[in-house]
Amino acid sequence: VSVSSDSTIVSSINGSWIFHVNLANSQTSQNIQIACKDNFFFLYSIKDIKPGDELFTWFSFDFLMKYNVPATPAIETN
Repeated sequence: VSVSSDSTIVSSINGSWIFHVNLANSQTSQNIQIACKDNFFFLYSIKDIKPGDELFTWFSFDFLMKYNVPATPAIETN
């Protein structure tokens, strides 16, 4: 994975890394954020990520509005 100076993930040698990014349980537990600009999707870090840390993502406000995504994750109930 290549990361730019502003923490944007630029490229990946093996594209399968994206399948290891899980949705966060809440916006405060995310360490990666998904954004969209000019129909390209970007993932960028919003917190320090150390080797071995699990990646959790949620969506930028613009992404939520553009794609009509609920602002909070769905809560599973029994």
